[in-house]
Amino acid sequence: MNNLIGLKTKYGSIVIEYAKFNSNSIDRWKLQCVCGVDFFARERSFLKDKISLCPTCKANKIKTIKYNYEGQQFGRLIVLFDSGKRRNADILYECVCQCGKIKLISSSCLRRKTTNSCGCLKKEMNQKRFSKTYKIPNNRKSTHKTRAMAKYIYTRDNFRCIICQSKKNLNAHHMDGWKWCEKRRYDETNLITLCGVHHKEFHNKYGSGTNTEEQFVEFYSKFSNNYEIFNHIKRYKENNGFSFGEIS
Repeated sequence: MNNLIGLKTKYGSIVIEYAKFNSNSIDRWKLQCVCGVDFFARERSFLKDKISLCPTCKANKIKTIKYNYEGQQFGRLIVLFDSGKRRNADILYECVCQCGKIKLISSSCLRRKTTNSCGCLKKEMNQKRFSKTYKIPNNRKSTHKTRAMAKYIYTRDNFRCIICQSKKNLNAHHMDGWKWCEKRRYDETNLITLCGVHHKEFHNKYGSGTNTEEQFVEFYSKFSNNYEIFNHIKRYKENNGFSFGEIS
């Protein structure tokens, strides 16, 4: 290394300027970082390639630029230029998305291809996923209205299944089906309280969508010959009629 003394020689990512002598040997080397800052380092650390940055760059965790992404495209993003900002050890590039939005993206996200847009791509994917999973047809039930109706039916039937008197997994069952009988969708004489077991058993036997009141009477007759429950429903309506006037 003696031939490098006094010469500005590039060694890796740093520049050797000169050596500082001690009484017996070379004590320290004066080096120049890529950021332009001069600093001294011991000969032992320098020769073993333990030093590649000045203390300032090391404290700020700024690495030397190995890749230049300017002008390249990553998904929907086009890299414009280095913003001059840093996030930990990453360079923040200013990128423009196809939607026109400008956003700062780190070099590691571009290198690993984990970021492909400003966020618009993720929103579009979520909307498609939501529409497939949670799409509700126009003829489905109004949640607020049907919950109020179901609560009324449960109260009328004392929160019990009319077949087994169970209180578990109650359902407000439409005797004339919801899909085909629009007139009786919110008619309390058309709804009955069933537990989850008997509700599932009924639909397994008669299907769903085209059910009729005659089917339910046939199904109910296998468990009981007492049809007073249907008269009770009609009397309850006359005395405590359900109205949606208070519901908006």
